[in-house]
Amino acid sequence: MHAADYLARLWAQSREGAEPSISSPQFDCLLAIDRRAGLTINELAGALVAAPSSVSRLCDRLQAAGLVERETPDADRRRTTLVLTRHGRQLLHQVVHRRQRDLAALMNQMSATGRAALLRGLSDLQAILDDTSPNALIEGDGPMRA
Repeated sequence: MHAADYLARLWAQSREGAEPSISSPQFDCLLAIDRRAGLTINELAGALVAAPSSVSRLCDRLQAAGLVERETPDADRRRTTLVLTRHGRQLLHQVVHRRQRDLAALMNQMSATGRAALLRGLSDLQAILDDTSPNALIEGDGPMRA
């Protein structure tokens, strides 16, 4: 748990200095939109396991900051989708790059055997997470249940 707590602090620090300043939920929102451009508010809310009204307000703030745009395709005027602006992609890239750099610096201090073991363990963990819905993890119905 100590290592996970340290990584959580390291992840939070990676957002420091970002312009504009963004919160963890805002970063998660940008990351989800980047991973799957063209999400609707409801789809994004599902991905973030949050209420659509909260996600809509979050996107309002991101749009006001020039990081996200809402688009309404001509083919379906009822479907409003979310995309990152150029500035939103740049900010996301900046934060992700800091995270990668900081994690690489830590891993470079590990032995080759330790890095290989960590990679195997994280790969196994990712496989479990890929097969588990976000709601199950939060509600205690998934593999993290005590």
